[in-house]
Amino acid sequence: MAFFKHFIKSPHQVGSIWPSSQKLAVAMVKGIDWRKDFVVELGCGTGALTQEIVKHLECQEHYLGFELQPDLQRRLTTRFPGLNIVAASATELHSHLNPNAPPIHAVLSSLPFTTIDREVTQVVIEEYAEALAPGGLFRLFLYAHTADLPKNRRFLEFVTQHLEPEGRELVLWNLPPAYVFTFRKTS
Repeated sequence: MAFFKHFIKSPHQVGSIWPSSQKLAVAMVKGIDWRKDFVVELGCGTGALTQEIVKHLECQEHYLGFELQPDLQRRLTTRFPGLNIVAASATELHSHLNPNAPPIHAVLSSLPFTTIDREVTQVVIEEYAEALAPGGLFRLFLYAHTADLPKNRRFLEFVTQHLEPEGRELVLWNLPPAYVFTFRKTS
């Protein structure tokens, strides 16, 4: 109900009426080297993806999460007490990233990029593309029924101006079904 309440209050910031499924979360975390990779999660929401990350994360200091809604962030820090989850915009990476943190090797985003402000979207993509270590991955999802809309295609084209597309995977067991897109920093 907390998720639905936030959708009603801020549909452009939440982007869905239902939290992501465990199947979607599993698809989002594939291929991460949990022993060494530093992971940044964008749009933690109610913690569906965060819960899957915690199952694999070997070092809690190798994680930084962003959740814009303060009450959701408070719930997450109670639920996952050892994780650094900040109540801030994803555009504030450098304000919250420990200067001694290892390089970022994975960015996992649940942000509704195509419904939030275009300028914010551009700043986030550019900032994280720059911050990623060479070979690092940037993973996001779009709902299957909207993935081929012109606005989403333009968004994906913008991402490919900064990161190399690596593929997409359809996750049917999600409400609604979603495509997981993976991009990689090549240099």
